[in-house]
Amino acid sequence: MAKFGHDHIVASRDVQGYLLLSDDNSCRADFYASLNQLIVDDPVLRNQAKLLTTPSEKDIAGTKTNMLISLDAEEFPFVQLQSLDCAGVMAGQQIATNIGLHGIFQTQDLEIAVTQSDINSLLINGSFSILQTDYGIEPFSVFNGLLKVEDRLEISYRLVAHKSGLTTIK
Repeated sequence: MAKFGHDHIVASRDVQGYLLLSDDNSCRADFYASLNQLIVDDPVLRNQAKLLTTPSEKDIAGTKTNMLISLDAEEFPFVQLQSLDCAGVMAGQQIATNIGLHGIFQTQDLEIAVTQSDINSLLINGSFSILQTDYGIEPFSVFNGLLKVEDRLEISYRLVAHKSGLTTIK
């Protein structure tokens, strides 16, 4: 069955939210992305990841449909990430985050790299993994498990936060 399966890359180019850094070094972050807007198997990203297969447009459409069904995207349309205390992020400390998916929030400590790309922008990146079953999601499977999606999802991200015209909270 391996010849029918392949690795997938899922991306969002429409993450919304904010990172609030105040003068007293307190920090709060809230980000979310619409599951329906996720991009499945972008050829450029597949090439960058050096994936060896090339799924057809039909395969990609089927993968996205199955993914959205598994995620119950109609009932739970967003993935969320929140940190109420991300003050240590600028010092390279792990940050306690709440990750929301499928109506369930799980706390996870993340290593997040933040660099100032220019005076008005921060580059935020890192990676982590989650288990779908921790969020009440049954990994997609067909033919009694002969072809199935792994429970563990590897997630990497790169966000650019732009300074807004708002004043700093004191």
